[in-house]
Amino acid sequence: MSCLVEKQLPFSCQVDVVSRHDGSAENNDLVFALLECLAEGVNIQRHQDFNSDMQRLEHKLNLVIFMMNNLLQPVQSRPDLLTLRLDTESITWPSEIKHAVGTKVHIELYLHPMIPIPLVCAVEVQACQDGWCRASLLGLSEDAMSSWSRWVFRQHRQFVAQSREQGEHPQQ
Repeated sequence: MSCLVEKQLPFSCQVDVVSRHDGSAENNDLVFALLECLAEGVNIQRHQDFNSDMQRLEHKLNLVIFMMNNLLQPVQSRPDLLTLRLDTESITWPSEIKHAVGTKVHIELYLHPMIPIPLVCAVEVQACQDGWCRASLLGLSEDAMSSWSRWVFRQHRQFVAQSREQGEHPQQ
């Protein structure tokens, strides 16, 4: 698939760290829930059915408490911003290292400045050439993969809308 969006985001990758078990990857669903809250005003019924307004309010409050807790903790340094090429199934990043095809790499990607939690997953290198590495996403659950696809497409839609406002004709 071609690049849907090119975006500058804090990004890091490490080879031979794919089997991390520190719970970071378990936060991916939370990262996407927070993105939903920020992007479209709380769409919480995607993962659960709530029977009452009280349950919806409680869920919103839990997300806010979690975000505040993380924001009040000592500021963790984020990786450098890199220009990334994103599509619904892969990520491409600039790299001076030419990884072998099939290499498994651990990535951390901060999707929003207000969310202090990175998206964490494993990727498998598909190609490394001309200073860019392209890898397919491996370590995301089915729900997280679906959320990733929606997020990437939303970023693409925002880029197209901004380009139209500026009188440019973006490639679709």
